Formats: sequence, C-alpha cells, structure tokens
Amino acid sequence: MGFDGTVDGKPYVYKGAQRGTQLSFVDNNGILEATATYPGGETMHQTSTVSPDGNTMTAQCSLSSPAATASWTEVWERVPDKKRK
Repeated sequence: MGFDGTVDGKPYVYKGAQRGTQLSFVDNNGILEATATYPGGETMHQTSTVSPDGNTMTAQCSLSSPAATASWTEVWERVPDKKRK
C-alpha cells in the first residue's frame, strides 16, 4: 500500500486499498489525524500521537459502516535495531 499526498486534509487515492478508497491527513500540532473513506459507505478515523521520547505511538481508531461501528486503541513500541550500534 502507499500514500502519495500531503498532510493537508484533502482526500487522495490510497493505492493498494479497495478501488475508490480516499485517505486524508491533518497535522494538528503534532497529532496526526487520518480519515479513510471506502466504497460502500465505510469510514475509518485514526488519531495518532507519539510519546515525547519517540518510542511509543498511540492510535485511537474508529470504524463506521452502514451495518455497525467499532473503536479500538493501538499502542506501538519502537523495537531497537540490533544491527545498529
């Protein structure tokens, strides 16, 4: 998958996803907000923050469709590169 666009809140085609999927990003003072709209009426929203030390990213996610809604939190921790010394 790939994203070829700017962090300006405008929708761009999200390559590698379902045909017609649009993705937009907004930088809200260091908080990255992404919204994806999919054919069929699904929308996913994600708000991501990075810890001050840069080692943890937390994403608050929500998904809505005509049939249901869901929300979850993802916590990503940086894994040190053992090859770099």
